[in-house]
Amino acid sequence: MLRPVLAIVGRPNVGKSTLFNRLVGRRRSLVHDVARVTRDRLYGTVVFERWQATVVDTGGFEPHPTSDLVAGVRSQVMMAIDEADLIIFVVDARTGLTPLDEEIAAVLRKSWHPVLVAVNKVDAAAQEIALAECYRLGFSPVLAVSAEHGRGVAEFLEAARALVPALPAEPAGEGTRVAIIGRPNVGKSSLVNAVLGHERVLVQ
Repeated sequence: MLRPVLAIVGRPNVGKSTLFNRLVGRRRSLVHDVARVTRDRLYGTVVFERWQATVVDTGGFEPHPTSDLVAGVRSQVMMAIDEADLIIFVVDARTGLTPLDEEIAAVLRKSWHPVLVAVNKVDAAAQEIALAECYRLGFSPVLAVSAEHGRGVAEFLEAARALVPALPAEPAGEGTRVAIIGRPNVGKSSLVNAVLGHERVLVQ
């Protein structure tokens, strides 16, 4: 089966990497309270019953970057959006919607991809009141999740599966996996980008 691609997008520190780790079933993406720990796209596989999808973690999205680093992260996010079959727009129930969330929503509306809003950090039913204001973003469905505790994740995956079911594909041979390793600052990221022919990894 051809696996759909789910891109996790949102402003910094809303729990995107925590959700990514929850979906892939292990701690693959770094999680920290400090913004911009995640900079490049990180890929994993989510399995839900017999449905599988490729999930992409991205850095904190800021549509109007103020530095080269933020601009590089924005470029990575836009590439993830372009290749996605479904965009998972993560917002923070504890802080509520912010002007940056509204800016991101405006960008996602132009992508023409289906968007599922994941209202994260809803650890108890009483916090689901935060969903109400999220409908003004203009996307549906809007679902409450707690990426840290797993609450609502099964319902979230059911909704994702309904939006992008897997499609039959011709069988293909297994590709060869190559790991590029070395000490810091020897040009590993530049080599990856050169081999792939596009900016897959952010280089500073």
